[in-house]
Amino acid sequence: MGLAPPVLLPREGQVGEVIEDRPAATAIVTAIASRVASHGGAAILVDYGGWNGVGDTFQALRAHRPEDPLAHPGEADLTAHVDFAPLAAASIQAGAVASRPIHQGDWLLSLGAADRARRLAAAGDRGAMVALDRLTAADKMGHLFKAMAIWPRGAPPVPGFDALRLHADNA
Repeated sequence: MGLAPPVLLPREGQVGEVIEDRPAATAIVTAIASRVASHGGAAILVDYGGWNGVGDTFQALRAHRPEDPLAHPGEADLTAHVDFAPLAAASIQAGAVASRPIHQGDWLLSLGAADRARRLAAAGDRGAMVALDRLTAADKMGHLFKAMAIWPRGAPPVPGFDALRLHADNA
């Protein structure tokens, strides 16, 4: 898979554009990636968001519907999209390997989720196929959520992910 290198922060926008920055998230991922790089293992980050996001992603959901974040304080779920680019860059700078985020549905299907759901359904699990559809369908959680992996240099990639290459020596 040909992956283009990310544009690393600081990013520049046009006058009036919103560019969100989450230094706490970068610090947390740096700590996780440092631990993975020095002790092994892997980390998989799953959330909704994108790559080098520009724009205001702060939002509120109440009763499964979007609404003004200030309309009903304490009664709505507040959230913002994750920008995976600075998290991948922080992981690589911490000495680990990172992937570009991929759609959750594509990742789960590459791991055999459809076969597993069919086996569960054949064994009598009435909700297995509905759950598979909710987690993998493009119009549901399958494209809304993304997954990104972090693993040690020199280790094989986490199943379902390819290494993001920023430099020739990042393998």
